[in-house]
Amino acid sequence: MFTFESIYTRKVGGLAEVPPRLGKALVEQGVEVEIFTPSHGYIDACRNPVFSSSRGGFCISLLENTEPRHYVVGGGVLDDPTVYSPRLLLDKSLAFAKAVVDYLGEKLKHEQDSVVFHGHDWHSYPALLAINAISTREAHRSILVYHVHLLSKTRIQIEKLCTALGVCGETVVRGVHGVRPFSYYYGASGGFVEKLAALTVDAIVTVSRGYSKTLERAMGPSAWNRVSTVPNASPVTWSEVKSILARKTGVRRPEDPACRLEHRRWLLTKGIKEVKPTYGSIELENNVKSLLDRYGVEYSKPFDSDGPLVFAIGRLAKQKGFDILFKALDMLTLHIPRVRVVLAVAPLEWSIEDLRSMVEASLVYEENLRVLPGMISREDAILFYYASNTTVIPSRSEPFGLVALESMASGTPVAASRVEGLIDVVLDVRSYGPRGTGVLFEPLNHVDLAYALSILVELVEKAYNGDAVGTQIRDSCVKRSEEFNWGISALKAIEVYTKTLG
Repeated sequence: MFTFESIYTRKVGGLAEVPPRLGKALVEQGVEVEIFTPSHGYIDACRNPVFSSSRGGFCISLLENTEPRHYVVGGGVLDDPTVYSPRLLLDKSLAFAKAVVDYLGEKLKHEQDSVVFHGHDWHSYPALLAINAISTREAHRSILVYHVHLLSKTRIQIEKLCTALGVCGETVVRGVHGVRPFSYYYGASGGFVEKLAALTVDAIVTVSRGYSKTLERAMGPSAWNRVSTVPNASPVTWSEVKSILARKTGVRRPEDPACRLEHRRWLLTKGIKEVKPTYGSIELENNVKSLLDRYGVEYSKPFDSDGPLVFAIGRLAKQKGFDILFKALDMLTLHIPRVRVVLAVAPLEWSIEDLRSMVEASLVYEENLRVLPGMISREDAILFYYASNTTVIPSRSEPFGLVALESMASGTPVAASRVEGLIDVVLDVRSYGPRGTGVLFEPLNHVDLAYALSILVELVEKAYNGDAVGTQIRDSCVKRSEEFNWGISALKAIEVYTKTLG
């Protein structure tokens, strides 16, 4: 597998969870799995390399104590700590492809059996393309699987592919129209990665049924009826939630509404100050701290008192729709004056201006809102999920929505945009009653968002006063999260591999 993120190296979003967890589940099914990922400065891959490339000074090291095995690719641009730098991302993708293909190319020449190469998102596609060219030249049956977690609409110039990877216009590759010069497939795609991938890989995979249609429209006719679904699964289990609560806060009866309420009081009025963020680079950390200092805002300042809690978490990107949440705050605080909103947002180097607007909003809604800029730990996130009345996901688009499963695994229902993957995951309580796991609201509609939050806040708040429905909804959330597990996802992936191998 090829991926730009992993929980063992660099994590920016949900992508980091999938390859290692899916890979581990595949290993448990008897599949041999190796994962390749850029270092992004995480380790010095050239200190103890298992392979050194003669082109460009790239090195590959085996990362210890990982399951499945992780190979970290470093050297040159791959050591830059910013995972998704707009300035360097394409260069990183090409350098990553060059290094792994140098390493794997020689092996392919002597490999008798078919090998599956499973690339996650567009950053891994150049590696798949280069392997396509090698396997076509060597007459080796390599199976190329392109796994889309988020569409990018990225375009790559053919000259860059030729210079970096040796895949030029006259290079022969195989695709949906047979073995042809690469210029044919490049011309048919216009150089757009997703369309080019649809023409030159054996299988296309995405993470939800809802997103598969979005993918088919974006990739064009060559993808129609070719997109398979390998759903993500919950990175969190109720057992893990209970273990973290017991270890970090001493909660021994997490099913008890009184224990949950007491935990919320502690977290909002005391525990929040213990949350410590991390950043992908020193430059980003300094920029965030400078912004907070400029406005005199204290990171993770405790609230003066307890109140119903709404939690949100994710990257600071337009896709995530946090601006819609902020538009809903007037209505939400008017309807529920005691509401507490905590947003754990991971800013990127180019999103500081958006963060500034959020910091200003935290001053306007000082009694109701806290913005926690930076990556918070997995354990801290679980403490917030468990304490919350609801987790809100106001995304403009969401291929799957791992946050929804993480929240539900903690027994907390979700207010979610009625988009793609979230429709597959969240069961609306207005249709399912106590078997529901949240409320779906119309995308971009801050009025509908405020209404959805009000429904869930009040339903769950009643559970603290002995109402059975709120308690049943919490139980339904845990059960629903358990329906999405990596074992099932692995079987779906194996089904794709087997079908492609024919």
